[in-house]
Amino acid sequence: MNQKRIDEIRARCEAATPGEWHDLDDWLVYTGDYIEGAGISNEQVVCTTKDGAAEFIAHARQDIPELLDEIDRLSGEVKTWKETAEYSDNVVGCLEAKLAKYRED
Repeated sequence: MNQKRIDEIRARCEAATPGEWHDLDDWLVYTGDYIEGAGISNEQVVCTTKDGAAEFIAHARQDIPELLDEIDRLSGEVKTWKETAEYSDNVVGCLEAKLAKYRED
């Protein structure tokens, strides 16, 4: 996955309805609090679904940003390890050159 794709996913997350999402009876996704007997206002409804995907959709609002943050964290670690490996290769190259010179003398 390239950075352009990650940026597109992040943009969709940021454009989505803010707040923590919840599912109700695996057919309704909503924001805010559910008060028994009072119901949910239309402003709170994010979407409805017939295929039982409400739990997945509701959790995606929190899960996807967390996954994107983890990608960023791991990408930073990979960059650090690559830099360390490159530095180590340079050190080894210098040591090998010094050893070869030492053996010539």
